[in-house]
Amino acid sequence: MRKNILSFLLLFSFLFTGWTAAYAECELGAPTLSRTDCNVEGRFAVKIDFDFRGVSECFTVTGNGKSYGTFPYAKLPIVIDGLKGDCLTKYEFVIRDCENPDCKTFGLLGVVCCSQDCEIFDLVVENTLCDTNDQYFSILNFKRRNTSSCFLLKINNQVYDTLNYNQLPVKLGPFTADCHTERVFTVVDCEKHDCDATLRTPKVCCDDPCQFSNIRIEHSPCDSNGKFYAHIIFQARNTSDSFWIKVNDLFLGKFKYGNASSAAYRVGPLPGDCKTKFNILLKDHKIAGCASDTLWGPVCCDSTQPPCRLFDLVSEKTHCDSLGQFYMHFNFKYQSNSDCFRIVGNGRQYGEFKYSQLPVKIGPLKGDCQTAYEFVLEDCHFPDCRLIKELGKVCCDSFPGLCTLSELRYDVSDCNDQDQVSLFVNFNHSNTSECYNLFLNGTSYGTFRYGQLPVRLDGVAADCHTSYNLLIKDCERPLCALEKKLGVFCCDSLSECAIRTLKVERTPCDSNRNFYIFLLPSGDNTSECFRVFGNGHDYGTFKYANVPVKLGPFKADCQTEYEWVVQDCEHPDCRKAHFMGKVCCEGDCRLGALSVERSECNALNQFYAIINFTHAGTSDCFRLKGNGRDYGTFPYSALPLKLGPLNADCNTPYEFVAIDCHKTDCKTAAGLGRVCCDSAELKLSTFQMERSECDHDSTFDLSIKFAYRQVSDSFLLFINGRHRGTYAYRALPIRSPRLKADCKSIYTLQVVDQLDSSTYIVRHIERPCCQIKADSCQILDVKATPLYCTGPGKYALKLNFRHLGTTNAHFDVFDRTGIIGYFSFSDLPVTLLEFKKTGRLYDYVKICENDNPSCCQVVEFLSIECNGGAPTRNDLKSMVVNYRDRSVLLFSEKELPADLQIEVYNLEGRLLSKKFSKLSPYELEIDLGSISPDMYFVKVKSDEYSRVLKFFNLK
Repeated sequence: MRKNILSFLLLFSFLFTGWTAAYAECELGAPTLSRTDCNVEGRFAVKIDFDFRGVSECFTVTGNGKSYGTFPYAKLPIVIDGLKGDCLTKYEFVIRDCENPDCKTFGLLGVVCCSQDCEIFDLVVENTLCDTNDQYFSILNFKRRNTSSCFLLKINNQVYDTLNYNQLPVKLGPFTADCHTERVFTVVDCEKHDCDATLRTPKVCCDDPCQFSNIRIEHSPCDSNGKFYAHIIFQARNTSDSFWIKVNDLFLGKFKYGNASSAAYRVGPLPGDCKTKFNILLKDHKIAGCASDTLWGPVCCDSTQPPCRLFDLVSEKTHCDSLGQFYMHFNFKYQSNSDCFRIVGNGRQYGEFKYSQLPVKIGPLKGDCQTAYEFVLEDCHFPDCRLIKELGKVCCDSFPGLCTLSELRYDVSDCNDQDQVSLFVNFNHSNTSECYNLFLNGTSYGTFRYGQLPVRLDGVAADCHTSYNLLIKDCERPLCALEKKLGVFCCDSLSECAIRTLKVERTPCDSNRNFYIFLLPSGDNTSECFRVFGNGHDYGTFKYANVPVKLGPFKADCQTEYEWVVQDCEHPDCRKAHFMGKVCCEGDCRLGALSVERSECNALNQFYAIINFTHAGTSDCFRLKGNGRDYGTFPYSALPLKLGPLNADCNTPYEFVAIDCHKTDCKTAAGLGRVCCDSAELKLSTFQMERSECDHDSTFDLSIKFAYRQVSDSFLLFINGRHRGTYAYRALPIRSPRLKADCKSIYTLQVVDQLDSSTYIVRHIERPCCQIKADSCQILDVKATPLYCTGPGKYALKLNFRHLGTTNAHFDVFDRTGIIGYFSFSDLPVTLLEFKKTGRLYDYVKICENDNPSCCQVVEFLSIECNGGAPTRNDLKSMVVNYRDRSVLLFSEKELPADLQIEVYNLEGRLLSKKFSKLSPYELEIDLGSISPDMYFVKVKSDEYSRVLKFFNLK
């Protein structure tokens, strides 16, 4: 008996030792993480590799509350693609063996920033020489960053064409060099409409125009009153006999042209106060448009008093305190200053200080790793006398030895049948104990170990009323805590956040020519606070309960286009904007002398009046009246303004009065007198146009016919300066290309004889509209078809439908929680790849025309079950890229579809190859062949889905 017991103990010891040894053999080494550059969508990929032994067949990768999938060890290294470089997420990756979950390793990549700011800059327009018809072409080029693939080109606010960036530089025209037309070129990105750039080009003349050049300005010695005279020297050609000079809109005399190279024109006296800048205008007395505008100065008559100057800035940041705050110390040198200076930045004013108080200390400031701190130190009386310190973001969570909880993140599950949701909570931590306590609205949800993160909280009521506050405290250090207001959760799709109105009022200007604004937003289903952005600034966070809020001061400089955007704190898509435009201080409005020139008469004995004048201190627009007519309201940027056509009846004594929109006592006037046209017979006359009915895409064409005599055999048709076709006269009437009836565009049609460009006729179509009733928009026959599962609780959903009377090119898709997609009608049918199940038997979508909530259609459809962790059929998103010498391997966890296509492009978008070899039902190989080392893109597509992968040729 004793022998049997001894044998049993020896056997048990052997088995236990063998089991623990086998279990201990599973070991994962520290992972090596390397990431790619960001793509144009602001996303990147991470390559993961590590050593291992004693493992099972596969491992899982999780992190930041997400599961990235299950992978075989044989496929190391792996690539995880499509990660957002949002400058906020601190990326972490936890790798666990499939069968031994305690066998794991951890890698921290940290925060990744992908610049998402689209930018178009350095516009250049070069003109060719004129041809025999006094026409020329313009060559447009520019630089760009983070754009889409194409851009919209406007010339003088009229759409010219849509072009691809890879067409740059682009040749435009031909344009007529009429010595009158200034052209404004505007480039707007196709997809990012706030990404644009504008360039104004001067008038073009093919003959030798009137011109001022080589302007030099010198000043005399100052007199005892601190004043001086300006001596203006310049060259001029093709002028009349005289010109006049204005300084800061003050008329200082009419002068005869002389030998300006040896004699100067003397004007003054002018103040030499070290502040005043002088706008000096030279204008020919008889030739309209022949002028030169020069900004010069200021001039200091006090030689002992140089201008104000701040210099040699020294700034120091203190260490963070226990509350995660810090202070700033500033010191600098100064001269010719007033008695004080102020410090401002990030929408705050930190106070005014005497120079005798230097060095100064400001704070405390939060080191929240988010605020990009900027400080402006400026003299109290000389605001242009300043220093700027850009400190950037400050993080206090890395204070050594300090218990820190930070960057709380959470995800919300779909609603269950009891209108409840689950919360998945994660956060960063350092120098903590082993556990933490979690509270939701003051109720304890338990004690958890930090190693269990992320943690799941079930049964949270989503009743659209309860506002939740989450509090996390370290077990042993209760002052080491993290709190976040989560707001309300809704299972009712009708309770969407909406800011309905945004009232903005501004104050009058103060003595410093500054103003303030009051914002009063109101809405439904909002959180407790909102943020205010605008003009490139973040003005801070405010509570709805504290409205109206006061912002400022802002400069009323008559130049800045002011705009403010209010965005809900917890619903970033819940926002409303208010555009105020330029702001000028009262009492400073000045309109210069109004000049009026007339065009040649057209075939109907009509002409155009060219209106122009200088202006300062105005609002953003003016009204034009005359002869009992109100010609309308125009922005000052439209000057010089072409008005007409007007009747040349030899009877009406034409007069014009320009009045500022908001300051009615600010006006200027001029008379043109009676206008007569000669009675010579015209070669082109009796021009007639008839519009067709609008098509479903709100376009139409024109039937054009006219009378002609003594012409060649054919003519050219131009629309908004763009050549749209050559036609034989005998083919009249002709039909024009299709035009957009968007109620905004103004079309200029010009018919020009092919051989004699002086024989032409011009007509205009202003702001054509398609007369579609508002209630005629219809979304019809909506079909929602679930295709296959793409993950737990997610599936691909195919949508198709008909539409009538739509005027917008796009439509929105909503589920029970809110908007989930934005698509073009031309893309139909569309597939939503990750449609979230609601947990109910029937799911729901609503489709609306974009920006038209009255044109919608709702459909409910039978859902499908998606409980597994992997797609039920091939999902190209799960493909992994591996590299071999001179080739790329693509591996899929599911069988590759039979209709799979592969296309390889270089960075310029040029197609390099479509060839690939299928090694197995799950793997294929792309041969790089003679492709040079660089970065390339692989487009993988099937009938239902396509995906672009970035890879590097590593040969």
